[in-house]
Amino acid sequence: MFFHNFKYCIKTIINGKVTLFWTLIFPIALATFMYMAMGNLMEKGEMFKDVKVALVEQETDNSLMLNTLFSSIKGENGEALIEPEVMDEQEAQDALNNDEVCAVIYSGDCHMDTRDENYKTSTVKNILDQYLQNSYMYKKIAEDDPDKLSEIMGSMLWDTVFYTEEATTDGSQDQYNNYFFAIFAMSCLFASFSSLYTTHNIQGNVSALGMRRNISATGKLMIVCAEYAAMLFIHFVVELITLLYMTFLGVDFGHKYPAIILTLFVGCMIGLAMGVIIGSIRNIGVGGKIGIAVGVSMALSVMADLCVSGLKNMIEMKCPVINRINPAALITDCFYTLNVYDNYNRFTKDIVTLVIESVLLVAVSILIVRRNKYASV
Repeated sequence: MFFHNFKYCIKTIINGKVTLFWTLIFPIALATFMYMAMGNLMEKGEMFKDVKVALVEQETDNSLMLNTLFSSIKGENGEALIEPEVMDEQEAQDALNNDEVCAVIYSGDCHMDTRDENYKTSTVKNILDQYLQNSYMYKKIAEDDPDKLSEIMGSMLWDTVFYTEEATTDGSQDQYNNYFFAIFAMSCLFASFSSLYTTHNIQGNVSALGMRRNISATGKLMIVCAEYAAMLFIHFVVELITLLYMTFLGVDFGHKYPAIILTLFVGCMIGLAMGVIIGSIRNIGVGGKIGIAVGVSMALSVMADLCVSGLKNMIEMKCPVINRINPAALITDCFYTLNVYDNYNRFTKDIVTLVIESVLLVAVSILIVRRNKYASV
């Protein structure tokens, strides 16, 4: 009977066009539109290269030294990472206000003006600070003991700090990938629609199919397990199709695909578990249960950066416990850790948490369904 229910549930899901739309077609369409809108923004704005700065010459002038300093900072292919351009003060401020340069540097005291604090301006400021420190030290030595200047400068060559463009991880560091990670989280949670219908239809007081099942010889536990396994299989295949499509589209998920596949499998588990617990709620029609599933899934996905990038980080700062139990946040964090970290410690913690949540939700729903008694069916 297990395999009979397993096969029957697979046919039911495949014939249920609405569920397949929300778990397959909608995520693929959303990913396509998002990629068209922001898929190449990393290349345009997030890489540390072509950093343009304005250089304003003053009476006490360090412009020659600054030009030499910036031109010596090169990438792996020998290209200059910072491009200084000499301007007058008004022209430099206009360029800064129009985002044509990221900073204005005054050659007299090496003071720097910026509009935004980001990693580009921070790096340029660090370079200027080191230049000023070394300049002051050399001047002080030249005044106090000129004979030691050549010796000190020779020893300083061993302490030179080199600024190069270097990746800290083999994975993608594109911040816009968070949106695509959140799409997977949303799609996994949308699997709750299938399990909601299935759990709803084994209750004799809400559906005719439930009445027939309650007087059949097959136990409810076997029905729930068989149909849960069928739904997990179908939705896992759906997520794999979405992963293949996004990879073909050009979204960079890194190279740890076995762990990514495990994330999708566990994500489907938690989505189905949510549907099972919602479907087992008594005295609520199927329409009300669908409303609950949609509301909960979308709320959790939004908190995992589906709509607004940075919302998940803000929650992490204000109330981190939410991110520790939010299934959507845990799924996106799995993708993030696979791209950023070389070890699997944080990833393993997220996966274990999702599995525990899934088991707890399914166990509670089984207890609720098995305890249901009907005076007449």
